[in-house]
Amino acid sequence: MFNRTPGPWALMEAAAQAGGAAFDWPRLMSGARDLLHPIAYDQQRLPAAAVAALLELGDDDVLGALAQNEAALGAHPGLRERLARAGGVRVADVALQRRWELRLQRMLVARNAPEYGQYRHNRAAVVGPRIPVVREILRGVGPDLTRAEQLRAMLSLHRLGGLAEWRPEWLPAVPAERLEELVAEAEGTAGAIEELRGGFADHLGLRETLDWDAVAAAGPFAGPAAAALAARPDCPAALRFELFLADPAAVAVAVPRLTEAMALAPVPKKGAARTARIVAKRAVADGLDPALLLQRMRPAAAVLETVRLDELAKLVEAHLGADPGKWAWVRGRLNAFPGPVAELLESAGTAAWPDRTTTGRAAFVTLLDHAPVETHLALLGTMDDQTVHGLFTQGSWRPEWVDRALADPRRALALALASRLTLDAGAAERLATLDDAEVNGKLFRRTGTSHALRRRLLAGGPFDPAVREQLLTLAAGWHGTDPLDCADLQLQRHILRHVRVRGKTAQLRLLLNLWHRNGPAAVAELIEAKLNPVGFSAAVITPTARSRVRKVLAARDEATRRARLDELEAEIAAAESPEGQIALLRTEGLDFGKVYGETRHWHWDAILAEHRRSPLPGPALADIGDARGCPPELAEAGRTQLRPWQHEAEAELAAGRPAAEVLATPRDVPYNGWLQRAAASGAVTWEQVLHHAVPAELPLKLIGANHSVPEARAALAALVGEACGGDAEAIVLAVRMAGDFPGPVAELLTVAAAAVSG
Repeated sequence: MFNRTPGPWALMEAAAQAGGAAFDWPRLMSGARDLLHPIAYDQQRLPAAAVAALLELGDDDVLGALAQNEAALGAHPGLRERLARAGGVRVADVALQRRWELRLQRMLVARNAPEYGQYRHNRAAVVGPRIPVVREILRGVGPDLTRAEQLRAMLSLHRLGGLAEWRPEWLPAVPAERLEELVAEAEGTAGAIEELRGGFADHLGLRETLDWDAVAAAGPFAGPAAAALAARPDCPAALRFELFLADPAAVAVAVPRLTEAMALAPVPKKGAARTARIVAKRAVADGLDPALLLQRMRPAAAVLETVRLDELAKLVEAHLGADPGKWAWVRGRLNAFPGPVAELLESAGTAAWPDRTTTGRAAFVTLLDHAPVETHLALLGTMDDQTVHGLFTQGSWRPEWVDRALADPRRALALALASRLTLDAGAAERLATLDDAEVNGKLFRRTGTSHALRRRLLAGGPFDPAVREQLLTLAAGWHGTDPLDCADLQLQRHILRHVRVRGKTAQLRLLLNLWHRNGPAAVAELIEAKLNPVGFSAAVITPTARSRVRKVLAARDEATRRARLDELEAEIAAAESPEGQIALLRTEGLDFGKVYGETRHWHWDAILAEHRRSPLPGPALADIGDARGCPPELAEAGRTQLRPWQHEAEAELAAGRPAAEVLATPRDVPYNGWLQRAAASGAVTWEQVLHHAVPAELPLKLIGANHSVPEARAALAALVGEACGGDAEAIVLAVRMAGDFPGPVAELLTVAAAAVSG
């Protein structure tokens, strides 16, 4: 149904763009009220003027939908507050279910509480507008409410006439005539202080103002109470600083901005290291002056865990350079050093590398990261393994590390690099040349390791036994190329049960490799084995591959068998070669969808060079553009190609049928992705889509979607401006006609504009 799709929004958004700042959003919203729910609920591109018009309209169902639109709530600060002031029962339901700020929940419940039982455990119900609502919360959690909440509930019942007939004995024994006075006191500063002390810091937002002198006199406060007070915009600066001194760890993350005085204040001895790190992290996040961070803020270790500054690199170069003795002195004293970073570095002496350094490693890695790579290379001979691991896994990438790891007999360097999450494919390939079982295990388990390297490691690279045992339990994450030359037969069969090897070439390569490595008996055993695949029903080895290999196995003598085997090997090698793959990609009429689905190790360098020499056919580029490891240049070229095997319209365009005819042909299926691909390839333009594609609702649904392309929206806005200008009446009519309109969008807009003007 068109009215429940993004289609109406496409026209509304285009009309607003065409109409500019003066566009009449309120008129459009009021004229399309019944279409607004899905738009308010899901649309991620709602401008401020549209949000204001929705709020002004005041339709509770629509506002309830808007209250669930996380994109809109994030894009428009203060929208929850505005919804709480304007919304009804639907907004109240959302606010309670999603635990909005208690103040906003109360604002909504006071006007809108329905009769059913979701309020039994919701504190906001103490302001309920009906007796059953207030009684429900009192029956549910009444004794656990604060004194202010209990008094507020009593006042609500009193105003509704329900206090005298039902009053649990655990409620405060106060005369009804004093309730107004007592509620005012409990919901004022005195009650706030009581709730802060009782662990209800989140209730502080219920007070619009506070007597800050009284709050200061009632202190000290710590933990969430101190954080809640310090976070308020109206908290006096002097009191905020006192709160910080009382509990810097809690307050540092809550204040609107950390001040210089807070950054330089001493922290309590209890939990000093953790507190100092929290304060330093906030100081760095707030962008305090580098001179303050490095020369005045203390202790050095806390600052160094988060800071990244050019000024630090200058200090490191000036005071430590590449002197191993000075670096060792700093490493040994860093964690306990009480002064600022600059003082630590300036006072550096000379020492041997400490034997045991279990703390301060993150801070020391920060210092190393601000040193040039020449310093790293000079220090690697003296660094302990854990420090090397921290630098190589967390430091900014330096290609020279790989050269050193390959030349250095110390395994810790290669192991650390192999553990780096962002290690690039080239570095991984180089580390694999070490043939170290533990390094290989780390490389294989990395998600970014290339298919080619995984295949080589499985083919003969030694594996840590612990890694092998883990792989034998792994049911996901396998690639089709993994089993092709796996030297471990048990592991190979495990992989074959969990991933399909697709295509004749890949299947025959697997069997040939097994023959060369383990002999014909192993091949015969595999093709007859019942492997019981997991997750797919097709045979692990296809009938075609089995038949071809059986002919080799059935040869009457060894010479015939060898000849047949050599013939098969030559055929598969030719198909796998760069020349064979290029020839495949240039084959006319090939089913490229099938090619993409086949297991293949592409020779990307050769294919890219061939494409640069003479561009590959469009279907071939589209086919390989999504393949793992495809060079960005080929992937981008493939993104703009038609895929005639995926949709009949693309096939027609690829065959040369005029775009206007293709678009004007009614389709039984939605546009899905083919229209975007056709536009990206230049086979059609969005202007042509709007003038020829039928029925109109199909492209409108596409253009109104959250992830539609900007070019499509711009083309629609231009067309709406030309046909309707900023006429909201014409757009409302077009929206209502679109669902049943058989013609293209351009015709729809022309008819709507003419009907309104006539």
